Amino acid sequence: MVVSIAIDSIPAEAVECYQAAAVRRDDRTLWIDNESDGYRACIKAHLKNRIPTDTKQIAPPRLTRSFSRPVEVPRENWPAAVNALAMLAKPQDRGIGDVIARNLGFVGEAFKAAAKRLGVDCGCDARRDRFNVMYPL
Repeated sequence: MVVSIAIDSIPAEAVECYQAAAVRRDDRTLWIDNESDGYRACIKAHLKNRIPTDTKQIAPPRLTRSFSRPVEVPRENWPAAVNALAMLAKPQDRGIGDVIARNLGFVGEAFKAAAKRLGVDCGCDARRDRFNVMYPL
């Protein structure tokens, strides 16, 4: 999404960084795609008070997808979909991951079989364990 930022509101040392990331500009306003790497770099640098002056430094390196260790989410913060799934729980279920795995049935088994034929780990067990830790019953 493109957002507009008044140049007056940007600290003097940050103006150059924001101008390099701008999609469009005029005398008083910069229009910046707030999902762009340049915008994110400006914000990070702005927060750290280290504004890059070289535009080559603006784009941060792409990171590979990594997951942190799952943390239990308090019941009052559960999304509505998770609360709906919790109503389908049986006494032997440890968490929402077990409920999802049990209710996927044929679809889940077909997905696992397809992944196995491709020689790829489907990640179902790790995902189930993650959901069980995040949303225990």
